[in-house]
Amino acid sequence: ERLITEDIVWPNGLVLDTINRAMYWTEANRDYIGKATMMGDNVEKIVATKVYQPFSITLVDDRVLLWSDWGTNAIETVSLSNLTDRSSVLNNFKRLMTIHHYDHRTQTGSNGCANDNFGCSHLCLMT
Repeated sequence: ERLITEDIVWPNGLVLDTINRAMYWTEANRDYIGKATMMGDNVEKIVATKVYQPFSITLVDDRVLLWSDWGTNAIETVSLSNLTDRSSVLNNFKRLMTIHHYDHRTQTGSNGCANDNFGCSHLCLMT
């Protein structure tokens, strides 16, 4: 099922805010950051100025969006509580493909490596 069909041509990145039941995406052809509910309602452009070719996007603690912008070769950030609170956090990245943040509140399960490195002397990788 298509959730969003208008004013979207080249969506490069998508991040889900499972806590607030929202989704955010980068639209590289129209140069904006979009937002909607997870059902595709209340579609809006939340950042549409000085966005040149947004690519990957991530969410930090359901408060801050970070995205890579191929037009500026930077990682950009914006506060969701104040959309004018925006900055470049890192510059001179060419064609950064992926940016991720993993929220500890959404991680479940156990990790054997967390206890004494699971007996491994160097690097612990679960298989």
